[in-house]
Amino acid sequence: SGKKSTQRNNFDRALASVVRYYTDDFQGFKTYLGLALPATSDYMSELRHRVGKPLRRQLNLWILLYNPNTKMICFVAPDGDYDNK
Repeated sequence: SGKKSTQRNNFDRALASVVRYYTDDFQGFKTYLGLALPATSDYMSELRHRVGKPLRRQLNLWILLYNPNTKMICFVAPDGDYDNK
């Protein structure tokens, strides 16, 4: 909950924190990144407009969406779609 500007600021901070860990090779291991967010309409809008497939593929970024109503977590692969989430 919170104002839209607060949620956008929280989104920016969370995304920046994840991207800071990006490396294309970590001591011979492939890097996997994850961003966990509540699946609210505001956060989903930010994801759809600002974190597209090209970026997620490049960073190997998985999105974990928490639905507070069902208490379930939905995973979106780097090449997956946000549709139906």
